Amino acid sequence: MICKILNNDVLTQTYKLEFPDGRIAEYKHNTNRNIFVGNNCTGPGKDLDMYYFKFISDLKVELELAESSVTIKGYVLVKLKGVSKVTDSAHRMVCWSWNGKFLTKFHVDHINGDKLNNTPDNLQAVPAIVNTFRAFFNYQHTGQSIKYKNYVINELVKANTAEEMLELMKAVIADQK
Repeated sequence: MICKILNNDVLTQTYKLEFPDGRIAEYKHNTNRNIFVGNNCTGPGKDLDMYYFKFISDLKVELELAESSVTIKGYVLVKLKGVSKVTDSAHRMVCWSWNGKFLTKFHVDHINGDKLNNTPDNLQAVPAIVNTFRAFFNYQHTGQSIKYKNYVINELVKANTAEEMLELMKAVIADQK
């Protein structure tokens, strides 16, 4: 589909596009993956809001909806165009594009725990240990123990309050040093 470029900001890599149906939306150009990333990426299929692109001119762009799938663990994957096996996580691509670049040792956390909600305001780059603790809270009812490197964090089951959890986090972080 061919879309009209209404506005673009070279510094922030932000593009305001008008679609053939009249819808206007803002996209970030993820230069690492040559993809346009929307700020309404919720899930697979048409809800993904990510497009492969090919520039036609300074005023128009041709877009094609990115291919996506969902892993067994519930994460949305985006298949990169022209590459047979390489995929990338939608939540990482959205966070890189909309929330700025961050160190690769950081994890991308779904703040509300919904792995299909990949909107920029639901994603946050955090240290691995924080992501692990948040995952525990989101999946506490499953009774799974969560492994972080060499630590099996089964003491978390004993925490009844956020304050107790914070003390346990401090102890695990201190053990890692």
